[in-house]
Amino acid sequence: MNPVENSSLASKSANDTPQLCTKSTHFKNPLKPNKTETPIEKTSKNPNHPTSMKPKSTRQFLALVTSITAFAAGNAFATQYTWLGTTNTDWATSSNWNVNGVAQTNGTFVHRLSVSNTPTNSSKPATYNFPGVTTTYLGDSASGGRGLVIGSAGANAGVNSTMLISGGTFSTLGGLGADIIGNGNTNAGTLTIDGTANSGDAQFIGIDKGISFGLGFGSFATLNIKNGSATLFDLTTNNTTATINLETGGTLTMNRLAYAGGGNNIININGGTLKSRTASATFIATPTNGNTIINVKAAGAIIDSGHNITIARPLLEDATSLGGGITKNGTATLTLGGVSTTTGPAVINAGGLIIPAGVASWPPSSFSHSGSILGFNIGVYNPANLAPISTGNLSFNAPISVNVSGSQFVVGQIPLINYSGTITGFENLTLNTASLPP
Repeated sequence: MNPVENSSLASKSANDTPQLCTKSTHFKNPLKPNKTETPIEKTSKNPNHPTSMKPKSTRQFLALVTSITAFAAGNAFATQYTWLGTTNTDWATSSNWNVNGVAQTNGTFVHRLSVSNTPTNSSKPATYNFPGVTTTYLGDSASGGRGLVIGSAGANAGVNSTMLISGGTFSTLGGLGADIIGNGNTNAGTLTIDGTANSGDAQFIGIDKGISFGLGFGSFATLNIKNGSATLFDLTTNNTTATINLETGGTLTMNRLAYAGGGNNIININGGTLKSRTASATFIATPTNGNTIINVKAAGAIIDSGHNITIARPLLEDATSLGGGITKNGTATLTLGGVSTTTGPAVINAGGLIIPAGVASWPPSSFSHSGSILGFNIGVYNPANLAPISTGNLSFNAPISVNVSGSQFVVGQIPLINYSGTITGFENLTLNTASLPP
């Protein structure tokens, strides 16, 4: 079975669609506006002649027209618009597209957009720059149900195909099948959302079936978000090398990062926001095969957990862009499953935070908590483990319940936070003894 989505699907242009007359069978006489007249009937002297069109009644004629219209609609095909990038990055330039012409915008269409740059034009992205405009591509069964495919197989295999949303909203919400970035072996696809030139008015809204990073082994997929947003359901990596770059002003909202095979996934956060759509214990899980790395760069990471979510992977300080911190927004609880290494300030603006213990401590330069819960998951107690947090200044700015979980504790002291600076608001902490193991 070939797992690669077929990018050369047959498409039918508007000129191929049957043109049916579906106007009302009644019309108004302009000289007698209040009188309804009988429709004109085409007859023949021979009642059995095929040109005899006289219906027995107006109701029968209406039923006939309705049935013909329904038949035509049921056999219509979505148009597949394919970007080649032959001339420039201008959406309206017809030579950038295949024979189906320039892709429609400003409305909801049963179409599919395929971005498939030619080898000599890989640096010319399909640039969607329509501020204030929303375009929705739904796809249908003939197009695989997909509204968007970036980086397809075929003659342009191995080429990095790119779409740039710099103004307005492009959506596939309501279609039948998952969108694809990186379709097939060695193919690369990039979706960039950058609304810098339009005051952040740049959005992508994905289908409720999710978006697939890769389809087939060895593909490459990249999602860049800066001064704009992407709202997705499941983001699934499928035997691919996937990279997500969240820059300042960029927001990625999703249900979870899902895995459909091996691959290497890299999430770079440099001032951007990672936001939950729903509660998930596997928001970012540890893959069975491959790896997922979350790098926090100098501008820091914002995690907005309006729902209880778990990030099982540690938040790592970037190897070259140092000093980034963590800001946690949202009234729900964020659970971290790995010991983080970021050295910038940790700021908990709302909700709860649960962190693990390990052989190393999380070393933020300062730690400020204005939420409601601070949890420590000690696991199986190991006296060699260090305090989960080692920081400079500490501040607790609201009533906070301290929860401790684990097993095989021994009588004595278990350090939870080491600090080298000042502490304020210590009186706001309350140890929840009910959370302690028996």
